[in-house]
Amino acid sequence: MLLMNRQLATDYINDNFTHHSDVYNVDSMYISEKMTDGKPTGKLAIVYTVRDKISINDISTDNMIPESVNIDGVDVFTDVVEQDIDYQFEGSCHDINDQTGAQIISRNRRLGTLGGQYDITRRTGMSCMNLTHSINYKNTHSASQMFNGIKIGTMGCFAVDEQDGKLVILSNNHVLTPDFMSADEQGNNPMNYRDNVIVTPADDQTISGTYVTPGYMTTQERTIVDDVEYKLGEVKRSYPLYRLNNEIDAAICSTTIDYTNTSTTKMAIKANLGNSDTRGNSWIPVGMNIDYNMRWATSNEIDSLAVDQSSMLFKSGWATGSVGSPGMDSNKDCEMYLSAAAFTGFVSGKQFKNVIQYKGRLGLDPSSGGDSGSPLCALIDGTWKLIGIHFAGGRDRKTGEHHALACRIDKISQRLKIKWWDGINAYKKSINNFSNTVNPTYATIAGHQRSPTMVIDGKTYYQVGRTDSTQTHTLVDDSTTHATKID
Repeated sequence: MLLMNRQLATDYINDNFTHHSDVYNVDSMYISEKMTDGKPTGKLAIVYTVRDKISINDISTDNMIPESVNIDGVDVFTDVVEQDIDYQFEGSCHDINDQTGAQIISRNRRLGTLGGQYDITRRTGMSCMNLTHSINYKNTHSASQMFNGIKIGTMGCFAVDEQDGKLVILSNNHVLTPDFMSADEQGNNPMNYRDNVIVTPADDQTISGTYVTPGYMTTQERTIVDDVEYKLGEVKRSYPLYRLNNEIDAAICSTTIDYTNTSTTKMAIKANLGNSDTRGNSWIPVGMNIDYNMRWATSNEIDSLAVDQSSMLFKSGWATGSVGSPGMDSNKDCEMYLSAAAFTGFVSGKQFKNVIQYKGRLGLDPSSGGDSGSPLCALIDGTWKLIGIHFAGGRDRKTGEHHALACRIDKISQRLKIKWWDGINAYKKSINNFSNTVNPTYATIAGHQRSPTMVIDGKTYYQVGRTDSTQTHTLVDDSTTHATKID
């Protein structure tokens, strides 16, 4: 094969993974560099991963992975790699035996609690959590078990909602709306994230022995320190997860409240470029030393990334901190690279397709629990651009090698209808581009719906799960209308 058509290969993997998983007993498929005798060949191949390789003499012809596959008239190499990776979402629950957070915060993201000696900054790399979920968990399971309901992830990046032009914050579905899945898979169990509140920072709980003493957030249901309210806002929309064929794990929340009317300096979304006050500049991942807005890579740019160690990646998460290049130390080597494109496999029991797989060099673990939602960036034609958000990781039980997965930003942008934010409008008092929706409109229909979105009267509505609310619309056969209002 002289040239692989990446899009055709991606389509082939997406179309055939489930069937090939059954026939060949493979765990995942992806595009990566073909290896021979443990050495890279410089050629791309469709890679099949299996838990254990079987001798050719012990396998039937029908169950033998072919040496190549024909895609649109072109023979494409295949490769078979022995892997045993249990990919899991990388949100984090509080550890009752880790009062200092030292076990979770493994690198340079050590933060003081609210009211402590460290100034809490509002920018990417901060922890965030669904406060409503945590409070409900505490009320159901008692405060002594509350740590299991405090699911922490990373506040990924700021974005603009294309539907109303408002500023929002992007993270994972499983961070902003824990356990949210499509209504048709919920059965008769109501699961509705409507009006759920997201807060940051999320690591403000006092833990002693086996008892959790609620911090500011879970006692007051909000956090106010020095007249500043640490609250991002409500979940605006979340893309539900299915059992099969997920491409993204993403959600957005509003930036409803930043600081009080009397404050003009604290919790600024953006400081002036070059200003030593780093509490702003929120589009810049923690540890990155560039001073320009982080643009989003296009589909073509992501598809053109090198699937080998020549690619250069950077990420910043709440737990692991800044990993890659450029970091605060501009002389260090790039620590991560793109190891696979169009990765398709299972994560936490759900199948994901066409996501990015990346690795750390020399055995480096590129992620940790709590990093879910982290921005993943790549050096593209001399410019650092956001290519996705981290959502899962795993370790190969056979080799000990760590792997990580990220959803592509182009797929997230298409599904959630969001776009890159240019950094304009730093303060709320200037021009209100914050997504404070006082009375959002909800359309309620009966039944179990699989589709994440539905167009009603020309407007796109996002599924928020099952609810007991009064039905407002009924489904019709017209595919362009989808529903009609009940008189």
